[in-house]
Amino acid sequence: MKVLILGGGRVGVGIANYLHNQEQADVTIIEKSEEVAEKIRTDHNISVLVGDAVNVEVLKEANAEMASHLIATMSSDEQNIIACKFAWSLFNIKTKIARIRSNSFLQGNIFELFLKENFDIDIIIQPEIAIANEISRIACVKGAVDVINLEGVVVVELKCLEDTQAVNTPLRYLSGVTKLNLFILTISRNNETFVPGSNDMLLPGDYAYVAIAQTELSEVLDFFGYHRPEEQHILIIGGGSIGTTVLRFILDSNPAIRITLLEESIERAEYIAQYFPQITTVLGNATNSSLLMETVHDVDTAIVVTGKEKNNILSTIFLQRLKVPRILTLSEIKNYAFLFPMNSNGVLVDPSIITIETMLHQLRHGKIKSVTPMRNQLGDVVEAVVTESCLSVGNEVKSLRQDGRIVPFFVIRDKQAIPIQKNTSLELDDVVVMLIAKGFLKSVEENFVNYFYAKDSKIENSIDDDDELERLINEDDHE
Repeated sequence: MKVLILGGGRVGVGIANYLHNQEQADVTIIEKSEEVAEKIRTDHNISVLVGDAVNVEVLKEANAEMASHLIATMSSDEQNIIACKFAWSLFNIKTKIARIRSNSFLQGNIFELFLKENFDIDIIIQPEIAIANEISRIACVKGAVDVINLEGVVVVELKCLEDTQAVNTPLRYLSGVTKLNLFILTISRNNETFVPGSNDMLLPGDYAYVAIAQTELSEVLDFFGYHRPEEQHILIIGGGSIGTTVLRFILDSNPAIRITLLEESIERAEYIAQYFPQITTVLGNATNSSLLMETVHDVDTAIVVTGKEKNNILSTIFLQRLKVPRILTLSEIKNYAFLFPMNSNGVLVDPSIITIETMLHQLRHGKIKSVTPMRNQLGDVVEAVVTESCLSVGNEVKSLRQDGRIVPFFVIRDKQAIPIQKNTSLELDDVVVMLIAKGFLKSVEENFVNYFYAKDSKIENSIDDDDELERLINEDDHE
């Protein structure tokens, strides 16, 4: 796979890093700034071409005619749009993905009738929608600091409370404590994260990633001590585009949730009060500690999404001192992570990371349905489809397992989530849900993807002899 990435900002470099290191893809970044390009080469060992990405000669120099994918992440929406047009019309690049921030390009039928038809953009990523979706998904699950929704399964990170059932009990006895089919994937304790064994136990204050069937989510929340109140109260700080999108998503998901929104612009506050009469709109500055003190009464979750990152951080510090149970804050993690350790009630939601992951989701190949990183950075939650070419089809799921590195926990079969037992075997069209440690995704892809035909041109469809195919496979395994 040859990929051209236009723009050497954090998103472009993040995508390039993943594709280069995890997928062994041939990646070239086109970046205008010589200084930025040199830093990318030094820090990441990625090929960078200096030049204007919407200049045809520069695209030719980057061998655009050989690229299978183009990802436009430049700061200008217009340049990203034009680059996709050039990619198809002049170089016949099959897949074009563009980051577009402005809502004006996405109103009504503009995408279908204008962008897709006339500019040949295959996939548009609007960061604000992706960010709002991530925040609202977490906010709607009481007590969660991370939520990964999969087909029939949800993986949720929860803090263990004093009244969490089964604390101080070895995990091997978990089945005696509850009839729920839950899997404890990782435990974070005192800034250390690990995959637990049967003799490990949950302690109050731990953060645990738990995998359960979607249908058992409310019971698992009760198990961890997050009993649903009659009414949940969420405070949204910031009524801009992201804040109002989060508001809409939460109301669509659960109209019963009580919402208060704090906005400092009187014009924006009036707009929100008019179009969302079912919520409480408060006019004021998010860094006013006295106003926050008046506003946070009985708030379960605060969502801080103003357009000013430093204001977001300052508001979060005030909210922590006011003992708001859970705070989701929009901020670049690299800038302020030191202020919010793993065991704090402040969770940073990084817009660049969300944009990177949203774009990478569109690039998954073969039968890997999804790869979602965990907040603790220990690994990824992966969905993979069992096909005829899967090496493990017909075998027990335990053949996939590598302790601490590859941990399968559910099989989705006929739309039902089946907890993996010792003798669970893989059938055609199963979707396997598993925890994959960093650095081991490639081995999973090689198991689930028909990679013997894609990996080496000498093993294409010309091979008809089963014995010859088996010999080549065995050779490949011993390389």
